[in-house]
This record gives sequence, structure tokens and C-alpha cells, in this order.
Amino acid sequence: MDIDSKITLRDKNKEQITEVLVHSFTDNLVIGTIMSYSFDAVLQKKITEFEHIVQTQQFSLLDEATAQLDTYNWQIDGKDWKIFDFQVFNTKDISFRVKKKNKFSSTDFIAELQFLTTEQGGRKTFVTSGYRPHIEFDGYPNHLTSGQQTYINQETVAPGETVKAEISILSKDYFANRLYKDMIFKFCEGPHTMGYGKIIEIVNMDLKAAS
Repeated sequence: MDIDSKITLRDKNKEQITEVLVHSFTDNLVIGTIMSYSFDAVLQKKITEFEHIVQTQQFSLLDEATAQLDTYNWQIDGKDWKIFDFQVFNTKDISFRVKKKNKFSSTDFIAELQFLTTEQGGRKTFVTSGYRPHIEFDGYPNHLTSGQQTYINQETVAPGETVKAEISILSKDYFANRLYKDMIFKFCEGPHTMGYGKIIEIVNMDLKAAS
């Protein structure tokens, strides 16, 4: 998303509409200014309540107010992205987070990834969220699968960096009941290892090995 670009946000029912000028897009956080809007009385009231919470620093209520704004299921025209942490501080300032939808399907597990440095044989350039190397799980050297990496709270990863990521694999049927917490794997491009990973949470319970 380009800085100083104009985007249009609509709720799922297409009733609430606002045009936003983007000032900042760092990692997955968008901050902007509302240029025009068409909000009904109910949403206007929620925005007023949100502004009051911020001004009076009643931050214990902030999560609840944010959740109410998220229920509108905002969408960006022309973008197939999920929007969350939607916050409208007044009729001028707005912020929200975006997540590009996973083309592979839902997340299968969360992992910590350690990318090799270029000197260790890793990549020479950074990768972006959505990178799909193949994965070789510890104990299954003869069954490779593609694994899409969606990085948490960042869009790019440089060689040598350690990050957390949501992983979605293709061979779900084969790995049913075979994955477990702390399981080690490596991710590769062809015969070249780009880094190593460790599962820290199983999300798709169909893949979780019996205890």
C-alpha cells in the first residue's frame, strides 16, 4: 500500500463507507486520515465512545470498543485482505491492521523460523510474507511439502533473521496426526537449505499427533 494513496473502506453490508488518505503503512499497521465518510448514527455513536475512552485514558475498555468496530468486517476496495484492530479516533484519524489472506487455506501451525545468513548458504535477498519454500520435517526426510510462511507483525525477513510465522502446508492428509509442539523442520529452495524452524503451536488439530 503506497503512502499518500487514497483507499476506500466499506463494511460487509456496504452501508458504512469512508475514503482514507494513507500516511503510514509499517508492517501490517495502517494509519491515515479520513477524507470523507458516510456513517450511520449507530457507528457515529461508537466512534464518539471510542474517542472518549482514548481521551480519558480508560484503556481497560479499549479492547472491547475495538472489538465492536471490528464486527463491521471492514474491507478495502480492490484488496482481498482481512482488516482487524479497526480504530476510528474521531472523524479525522483512523488506524487498522491488515492481513493478506492465505492462498493455501487456513493456518496449520505457528513456528519460530531461523533464516540462514548468506555466508551460511542462505538467501542473498530478503523474502516477503507469503514465501513458499518446501519443508522437510524431522523424521520424514522422504516426504517434502510446500509451506507458506505468513510472518507475524512484519512483511519482510532478511537473511540471518529469526521470526515467528503462521505456516500453511499442502500435504495435510499425509501429515494428519503427525505434527507436535517443538517439532523441528528445515525449509529449502530446491537442494539448498534456507533455514530451520520449530513448531511452537499447532493450530490445525487434525495434524496434531496423539499425546
